[in-house]
Amino acid sequence: MHHFYRMVFGLTAGILLFGFVLVPPAAEAKVFKWKDDQGKYHFTDNPAKIPAKYRGHLEEFKGEPAPPAPPKAEEDEEAPAGEQAGDGTAVTEGGAPAPAEPAKPALSKEEKALLTALHNGLYKLWMSHLQVFSAYDESEIDQKKIAKVAQASADQKKQMAKAIGKNETPYYKKLHYFLKKSGKKEARLRETSQNLARRVDSYKKSLKKIIPKERTFIKEMAEKLEIKDEYLPDLESELARIAERKKKLQEGREQYKKKKLEQMKSKYESR
Repeated sequence: MHHFYRMVFGLTAGILLFGFVLVPPAAEAKVFKWKDDQGKYHFTDNPAKIPAKYRGHLEEFKGEPAPPAPPKAEEDEEAPAGEQAGDGTAVTEGGAPAPAEPAKPALSKEEKALLTALHNGLYKLWMSHLQVFSAYDESEIDQKKIAKVAQASADQKKQMAKAIGKNETPYYKKLHYFLKKSGKKEARLRETSQNLARRVDSYKKSLKKIIPKERTFIKEMAEKLEIKDEYLPDLESELARIAERKKKLQEGREQYKKKKLEQMKSKYESR
């Protein structure tokens, strides 16, 4: 047991040392309400999570009175199967209360500690992999930085797989296999690799397959740990956002160069 805790705490410490990841800033401390196409209301404190087509109909939620209770059904009427009785209880065809859904089994202290460390570690790796597409360009210096990201990620995944150990639970076996397989791919890219530019390009292609799988595992672990409202954009929308930002930055650089050239030309002609 002491060996288990040392392993989990060592993993947690490794996660905290993995400090090159940029975490998105927290949203303002306001709660917003919006309604989807099915008429269902949603609440969030982060407007960035709201689909673009609904952002024009945002309302700041400041608390609303509870809706009036629905009128009670007549005593000789039975609520249809699958619907709710007047008190909100689901009923069957015979009018008897439907069986409640079984409660999720509570996590043991050991499993919760392990799952929390794995979730936090994989979330930080996932964010660092997104940074590969947004924070670096094609220069040789940045290629070496990407190689360092790959090596640090491979080392971290090795530690995470070691923390899982020989857990025979199907979910952990699946996660263990993914960590070992993706970690080995990332370990191939090193700062001293020959043909670094070609290897970095190949690594980026691999990441486009690795990142969605990491996101799936993170969502599953968050559900087990009952973590809500986590920042988890899908890869395609994130790449589109990154491409748009790079396009604007490039346009800004070109406008700046053009302005400087015009200033130099005007200064030269005034002599």
